[in-house]
Amino acid sequence: CVGCVWGWGVIVKEQTKGLMTFVIKNLKPMNIVEGGGFREFIHIAVLEYIVPCRITMIRQIDQMAIVETENLKLILKDIPNVHLTVGFWTSVANNSYLGVTCHILDNWKLLNRILEAVKVLELHTLENITNNLKSVIRNWKI
Repeated sequence: CVGCVWGWGVIVKEQTKGLMTFVIKNLKPMNIVEGGGFREFIHIAVLEYIVPCRITMIRQIDQMAIVETENLKLILKDIPNVHLTVGFWTSVANNSYLGVTCHILDNWKLLNRILEAVKVLELHTLENITNNLKSVIRNWKI
């Protein structure tokens, strides 16, 4: 697709990283980058920047997630006490999800990170909750 060339230099990579951060932090749909109004605005704001297509954005965000996951695993490896909170919820489509968030002190700074939000097919029994939580703990090597 047009605009899917990667490697225009450090500035463009930083701009694209900023765009990805905007999409993630503001919970915007990926197709926002394909909207004519959005592209016009970016062209006016940053004349030389070509907005990547949705597919490129997804690929780059997936890569960013892998890097961030590995970085968090490295941090968690050296933290003696990790506190977890667990939440179950049901979507409008009646799908059940388990969310696990970790809370740690790193140099007296409180960090909260979502470890996983997974679809749960079984009932919310104590045994199933425990098994799902143990799976998350294993995955993150806590």
